[in-house]
Amino acid sequence: MTTTKQEIVKYIKKKEKVTPIDIFYVFSISRQMVHRHLKALVEEKVIQKKGTPPKVFYFIKNKEIQKEL
Repeated sequence: MTTTKQEIVKYIKKKEKVTPIDIFYVFSISRQMVHRHLKALVEEKVIQKKGTPPKVFYFIKNKEIQKEL
């Protein structure tokens, strides 16, 4: 996992659920990169996506992952 993705996961853990816009503002990376990182984290089963645009939230998938971070 890249450093940016690790930081995103830590941020999601801290906030419990976030939107892509939250990550865009906090990390100052392009919206395209935000979505790439989030998609990769969902595929790696680290986070889970809930909702449909424009109301999409991401959160840590399970408690075991939360404890590891």
